[in-house]
Formats: sequence, C-alpha cells, structure tokens
Amino acid sequence: MKRFVAIALVFVLAVSLFAGCSGGTSSTPTPAAAPKLKSVNIAIFADPGSLAPWKGASTAATVHPEIYESLFVIEKLGGELKPRIASSYKKINDLTYQVSLYKNVTDSAGNKITADDVVFSYEQAAAQGNMKTFLGSYKSIKKIDDYTVEITLSDKTIGGFLNSVTFVYIVSQAAYKADKDGMANKPIATGPYVVKSYVPGSSITVVKNEKYWQSKELRSIYAGQNVDQIVYKVVAEPAQVVTGLQTGSIDFSDNVSMTDLKRFQDGGDIKGFTVQMADAALTQVLLFNTTKDRPTGSQALRQAINYAIDRNALIKGAYGGIGTVAKTYGNSVYGDYVKAWDTQEYFPYNVAKAKELIAKSGYSGQTLTIMTGPPTAHKMMAQIIQAQLGEVGIKSKIVSYDDSLFNNYINDPTQWDIMVTNKGSGDYVASIWRFSFDARMFKGATRGFLVDSKLQSMLEKCLDETTHTPENMDAFHQYLKEVCVGTGLLYSKYSYVYVNTIKSIVVNTQNMIIPGSCTYADNFVSK
Repeated sequence: MKRFVAIALVFVLAVSLFAGCSGGTSSTPTPAAAPKLKSVNIAIFADPGSLAPWKGASTAATVHPEIYESLFVIEKLGGELKPRIASSYKKINDLTYQVSLYKNVTDSAGNKITADDVVFSYEQAAAQGNMKTFLGSYKSIKKIDDYTVEITLSDKTIGGFLNSVTFVYIVSQAAYKADKDGMANKPIATGPYVVKSYVPGSSITVVKNEKYWQSKELRSIYAGQNVDQIVYKVVAEPAQVVTGLQTGSIDFSDNVSMTDLKRFQDGGDIKGFTVQMADAALTQVLLFNTTKDRPTGSQALRQAINYAIDRNALIKGAYGGIGTVAKTYGNSVYGDYVKAWDTQEYFPYNVAKAKELIAKSGYSGQTLTIMTGPPTAHKMMAQIIQAQLGEVGIKSKIVSYDDSLFNNYINDPTQWDIMVTNKGSGDYVASIWRFSFDARMFKGATRGFLVDSKLQSMLEKCLDETTHTPENMDAFHQYLKEVCVGTGLLYSKYSYVYVNTIKSIVVNTQNMIIPGSCTYADNFVSK
C-alpha cells in the first residue's frame, strides 16, 4: 500500500486597503477578503448513527481517525508501533507493558490529556461492550504517574499488545462526562480535525483542529492537515456515487461498483479521475448461528450451505469479477497465511454434495434468516447466496440493518442463522480467527454461539507467541472447515476513485481513506 508524506497547504491572504479624504472625513477601510476554504467531499455508504469514540465496527470508523487518536498506530499490516498519544512503551514481562505519554497532549477544548484520561478511556471502551474485537489481549490498566500507565494483558497472544494500543481512542474524562450524549454528535477532538456539524443521514463536516497538539515533525502519516474542511456525505447507492463524482459534488469514493469502475479508468467515458487499487485486508465471510434450536445448529447443513455457494459467482455479481476465492477464514495478505491452503480443496461449488449433506442434516424446509449490515456488496452477496440456496432446496430470507442494529443483533441468537460480513485484523490471520472464535471474548462460545473445547484449545495454540507455528495454524484451519462455524468467501481489491487534482491518497491498514493526509494540487477546488 502506498504511503505518502503529508504536506501542509499554505493559504495566502491578499489584503487591499483603500483610504481617502473628502472634506476632512476618512472613508471606511474595505474589509480584508476572506481566504477561500479548501474543502474535500468524501462519499460514505451509510450514516454511522453516532460519532462516539468506542462504537466498535461501524461506518464511524471512516471519520474517527481524523478526530480521535489512540496510543499508537501501525502504518502497514504487522508493522511496528508508531507513537500517537503515547511516546514510547517498555515491556515489563510477558503480560505487562508500561506506556509513556506525551506531556503536551490537549484536546480541541483545551483539556489536558493525562494518564487518568487514558485509564478512563480504556475502562469505558471495555465496559461499553462494543470493542471486544478491538481490545486485543487487554485485561486491565492502571496509572503509574500523570504521564505513565501500565497495561496488563490476559494472555501471551500474538499481536495482543499491538491490537490493544491501536484501536482504543483516548478522550478527556471531563469532556466526555460533560456531554450527556457521550460525544455521539459533538466529539471533543484529540486528532487533527474537529467536528463542525453532524446531520444524521446526510453529512458529517469536520474542520482543521487549530489547537491540534502534535508538532508537524512528530506526526504520524495519518495526522496531516492538508485541507481545511472534510465533508463526509452519506450516499448509499453506488449509482448516486457515480452521479456525484460526475457533477463534482463528490471528490472521492471507495463505493463505486466494479461495474462502474471501468468508466473512470483509462478509456472510460468519465474523464478527470484517478482509479487506485489496493489489496483488501478484509475477507468477506459467512458466520453461522450454531444454537441447537436453529436449523444451522446442524453441522451437516452448515457444510451443505457452503457447497451450495459458487464463490466465483459472488465475485462476479458483487465485485465486478475482481476478487479472489478465499481458501480459509482470512486471506493471503497476512504473514502467517499458510501457502499450502491455496492448493487444497475449500468448499468447491458442488450441488450434488450440498444435496447429499442436506439429506443428512435433518433440514425440513425451515426458512433461514440471512443477515447483513449496510454495505451494498454484502446485500448483493446475500441475494446471490439466497438464489443458490434455493437451487438446492433451502429456503431463506434476507434482513439488512444499519450499523447500530446490525452490531446489536450480532449478539442475539434469535435474529439470524447466517451472517454475511467481513473480518480483518492489523497483523495475523490468527487474530482474525480470534475475533470470531475465541471463547474468552464471547462468554465461553464463538461469535456463532458454538461451545467447542477442542476448537478453543487449537485456537489458543495459534494465538500463543510460543506455539504460533504453521503446523498449528493448519491444524486449526482443517478443524474449522469441519465444524464449519465460519467460512471465508472471497477477498477483493479496494478501489478508490478520486478527482485528478487530488495528487495522492493515504489509506490506513483498514483500507480507510485519511483525507487530511492526502496531497492536493494547488488548483484543487471542491464544490
């Protein structure tokens, strides 16, 4: 993934003063011309519902990196920790790390950020329950002094400390408690931008944080302030995104359908745009509800569903033919991916096999509920899967929810049988597995409500730094195929379409655009 050094834009104000005398009376000076605001318009596919700092997986993740900061960041998958609010860390033992904070951190309201605020932020993130898959191996935190905290981990999970310090946003305890809505609408920023307005269902406007605390020399690549204003516009339909790009009301989008993408590429009919592709860290996956009173409580039926799905048809229908069939619950961009999986069978499309397994499963014609969140591609995949299941005699219905309801219903076994979603991590395939199958994170079961001590034991070997080997990774992969509580579907490439006067873009390890760090040409103008 390309990385670009953020540069500051300098705006020059030309001031003309006119003075004259007439009968001994001076004329009023003409006011100075206001500098033209440079604003970039970014299309997002759904309203986040809230901008609160610890929402977990939601569309807010597109906006959060500009307004909030974590202790550290990483700039590539599996990369080293880079300072953000924290300046450094020291490993005390396998489960304990001491983290030192910068002493000059303030938020946009002027509140000083100290160890008390860091402790508060972590405790809130854990207590609110949305951050389970983002807290890594975090167990507890305590204050050592005003600018030092100690983080204790629950286990020696590979990547556990890295994950625990890169996803929890830090805010002022006083500012958070003073806001009855918990910063849902008016966050107090620690990042390079601050929220100017939030119109639910329509737009989020952020402007340069003039009180941003970090010096330019020490900023991460995600902390640029290269544009005065960023307007995130909610545009749910890909067709409307295309129209917005054509009319100039949108400058950048990562939600152009693969069918329309060719129109913006060389030889296409829409000129003046750049198309950039990047390997997706996210894998599109299925999760299954394994509770005994649901049809998908049958292992044979779960396997049948997988054989009934033509993954190449999903790539063609939902991703314009650009993608790769997944060969595990994860993908090959991660360093611990086992290359042998590429040549092994992983639920090839096989209608006869699917029908054979259905006969063994005890399925008696119940209607399965396929649940998706807001992404258009997920809805399209669900429709294709529904049609393919119908071909083998499995009835289903699709329910799609906004971020808030989707994240709520994930935890409710009465709401779904099959979930179409995506999974990724900042470091390893093993971490992706952890975020869906580690019983220590989900009240003794997997995300799909399966209690399986063998699965858990094998997973813990993959997660432990001392036993994280290709052999143990493969053993878990093979057993996961058998129990079939979650399976990979595909991974695609992220596509970014932006006007040519945006010279280069910066995206983070979650493939999210960081508009403030992009490089803009001098003649960049947004409507």
